[in-house]
Amino acid sequence: MDLSIFLHPLKFIPILMSLFGIIILFRIRKKEYKNTYKRTIWTSALLFFIVYFIIVFDSTCQEIYYKSQLNKFDLDGNGIFNGLEITADFKEAMKLVISDTGRTFAPFTGIVYAGFLSLVVFLSISVFKKLKMIIKK
Repeated sequence: MDLSIFLHPLKFIPILMSLFGIIILFRIRKKEYKNTYKRTIWTSALLFFIVYFIIVFDSTCQEIYYKSQLNKFDLDGNGIFNGLEITADFKEAMKLVISDTGRTFAPFTGIVYAGFLSLVVFLSISVFKKLKMIIKK
C-alpha cells in the first residue's frame, strides 16, 4: 500500500496544521475556560479544526483506497496498465481515481465548510447566552 500521498504538501500540511490547532487549543483550554466569551471562541475554534481535519483526512483516505483498488489490476507490477489488465472493472477503478476534483480541493472547501459550521455554532451559543441573560433579568 502506497502511503506517499500523506507526504504530498496539499494533503500533509492541512492535516498537520489541523492537528497542531487541536493540540494548541487543548493546551490553552484551562486558561481561557473561565471567561464565557473566550470559551465560546475556544469551542468554535476547536470545532473548526476537528471538522477541517475530518474533511481533509477523509479525502486522503479515499484517495489511498481508490489507488489501491486500481493497483490490483496491475498484474505484472510495472505500474503500466496494458493488454489483459484493462477490463471493465479496471475502467471503473480508473474513473474513480481520475475523477478526483472533490478530493483535490478538499483542503480549500474544507476551510469554507468548517468555517461556516463553526461560525453558526459561535453565533448560536452567543445568541443563546444573550437570551439567557435577558430572561434572567
